[in-house]
Amino acid sequence: MEVNFTAASIAGYWIAAVFGWFSYLIFWLIWRRKTGEGWFPVVSGIVAYIVISLVRGILNIIFLRGFLANYFTVGLISGVCEEAGKFLVFRYVLYEKKNPRTAISYAVGHGGTESVFVCGINGISHIGLIIGLAYRIMDREKFMGYLSGTEEEKYQFVSQYAQIGFFGNMLTVFDILSGMALCAALSVLVFMAVHSDNTKKLLLYAAGIHTAADFIQGQMFGGQISIERTLVSLCITAGTVYFVYMIYRKYSEENTYMDFGGIT
Repeated sequence: MEVNFTAASIAGYWIAAVFGWFSYLIFWLIWRRKTGEGWFPVVSGIVAYIVISLVRGILNIIFLRGFLANYFTVGLISGVCEEAGKFLVFRYVLYEKKNPRTAISYAVGHGGTESVFVCGINGISHIGLIIGLAYRIMDREKFMGYLSGTEEEKYQFVSQYAQIGFFGNMLTVFDILSGMALCAALSVLVFMAVHSDNTKKLLLYAAGIHTAADFIQGQMFGGQISIERTLVSLCITAGTVYFVYMIYRKYSEENTYMDFGGIT
């Protein structure tokens, strides 16, 4: 049995893997050049995501069992932990920074770290790139000898990565872009929750949207990469961005003491 890792497939894995590892750095360089923002909000986002992930992991171990082991519980824990974590950072670490650009800078650190862990270190593109290069460069029999299982199981394991192809890897890139945009929008929403009189309502919006997004994508597609998943993700992100923008316009008019005009 032969597996065909095409040059286009390998190129796609390269692009997606590099994007998973370094997208946050690309975004940050563009954002910093445009706004002159400092590093502290970005570093705060990196540290916050790591701490939030530890707390979320503990809660997952405690609650994801029995009838609670479903995508809604996963989404709820993620939504509450991440948005509450952002709230604490904006309230107690970055409170003196009144410009909503701070929320975008934070999102670069938070969303970028998530991209590294989810799409970089553990990402299918990263793993597929290693397998694809090893399969094309090494002796085929020697390479297969490193894998465990029957010959058919080895073939199925390797072929699943070969079948993703260039287009499948580009879907990963779009998912990263969509995830970063969603993180930025929700960060701005939580930022406004901290600096407004409607704290509970806006924070509930943020946690609710996050929970719904994770639940819908998980329930419908699981971990599957597909054009349908990407389209749903883009629709959720576009709707969230528009929703947050409308709230942002309202609060920028009502809270003239803040520098709401400087986000762009």
